[in-house]
Amino acid sequence: ERGFRYPEHMPEGILMATVYEEKIPSRKNPVYAEVLKKGSGQVALMREQLEQLLPEDPYIQRGTMYGKLDLRAFQRYKREVREGKVPNPRVRCKKIIEKREVAAILALNLSRSANAPLQGITPRAAMQQLMVYFSEASQQLGDEVGLYGFSGIGRDNVVIYTFKELEEPFSEDVFYRMAFVVGHDHNRNGAVYRHFTHRLEEVKAEKKLFLEICPVFAPSDLKYE
Repeated sequence: ERGFRYPEHMPEGILMATVYEEKIPSRKNPVYAEVLKKGSGQVALMREQLEQLLPEDPYIQRGTMYGKLDLRAFQRYKREVREGKVPNPRVRCKKIIEKREVAAILALNLSRSANAPLQGITPRAAMQQLMVYFSEASQQLGDEVGLYGFSGIGRDNVVIYTFKELEEPFSEDVFYRMAFVVGHDHNRNGAVYRHFTHRLEEVKAEKKLFLEICPVFAPSDLKYE
């Protein structure tokens, strides 16, 4: 375990909170493959959503006519599309990704409420599925992602559960860890947000993203909002 200290604004003043990182164990299991098999269409949807997070102007559009690049034909094609006309079918357009530099952290809020059944499914099962879809889509796009969970009891016991580090490549060990999504203690956000902000600051990427997945009702610690 690694420990980190971060300030928190409490009613009695600024106090320090301790954040620990705990690596999720990796034991062979079929969970990742089973989730993918049942929700293959969800991966395509997740990829489409992640593609909207690209840096500005990541695409170059090219128009070809008879297999050759033709700027005038391409401009005419775009104008006809805007005007609602039927464009020349011999003009072919395609998008080419020039660059994609995205670093993202997916953090599951693993308070105890994640274990409570809700409309036939527990939040932890739904979060597990989302983590699998997110992982598969991120691999297809080549994004650098970190996968974590968190909970805590008071300021001195805030725990971050590591499924995959930002700099860690995807592997079978990472996939096996996703079977162990389970609710632990209370909700603890402030120190966690500071910790993940610090982690993202260490990464060089054009666009950085922090996503928190939270159960419907995540109980807060006593005296903590």
